[in-house]
Amino acid sequence: MNIKAVITTLVLGTSSVAMADHTTPSATFSAEASWSLGYGDRPVVRDHREPVVVQPAPIYTQPARPIYSEPFYSPNNTRVTASGSTYIGAFFQRPMTVARRPWFRAEPLGWFNLTEATRIDNEREFFNLRERSGGFHKLALKAVAGRTDIRQVAIEYRVNGRIETQKVQIHSHLDQHIPQLTINLAGDSRDIQRIVVYGDSGRGAAYQLMAL
Repeated sequence: MNIKAVITTLVLGTSSVAMADHTTPSATFSAEASWSLGYGDRPVVRDHREPVVVQPAPIYTQPARPIYSEPFYSPNNTRVTASGSTYIGAFFQRPMTVARRPWFRAEPLGWFNLTEATRIDNEREFFNLRERSGGFHKLALKAVAGRTDIRQVAIEYRVNGRIETQKVQIHSHLDQHIPQLTINLAGDSRDIQRIVVYGDSGRGAAYQLMAL
C-alpha cells in the first residue's frame, strides 16, 4: 500500500468515529427522578415540571343521631300464678287538704298514684284493694316504660254486702305515644274491692294505676 492510500484510510476512519460519537444516544438519571437524553455534545433538556398530585375526594360523614334510651323496668311486686299475676306492692292513700269552712271537711287534691310501677304477666293482673281507699270517681292507667297492651279492665265494688262489677273494654295500649287511659267509674264516690287489668306488658315495660 502506498503512502497516499494509507493517509486516505486514516482520514475516513477518523470521520466515522466522530460521526458515531455524535449519533449514539446516552441516558442520564438523577436522584431527583428527572431524566435527560442527549446525543454527545448536544444541549441537554431536563424535565423540571412539578409532579401532579391527585387530591382524594372529600369523604362526607353523616353526623351521628342521638340515641334515645328508654328506661327499662323489671318490677318484682307481683306474684305470678297459673291464673295471672297478683299485685303485692304498696297502695297509696289519697292526699287530702282541709277546706277553710266552718265544718272543716277534708277535700281531695286531685289525681294521685294508687300503686307502684308494675307489669302484667300471664295475661292479667289482680289488684286487691279490700275497700281500704274508698270514694273513687275515676281510675287511670299510666305508662311508665315500654309498651303495655290493655284489653279490658274490670272494677269490682262492694254494695250492700254484694259485689257489683263494671267491665270496660279498652283494646288499646300504653306507651310514650298514649301515656294514659282514663276510666269513669259507674256511680259517684265508689268503694273499690278489686281491680283486674287484662293485657300484657312487653319486656322492660311497666305501668301504674292512678285514681281521682
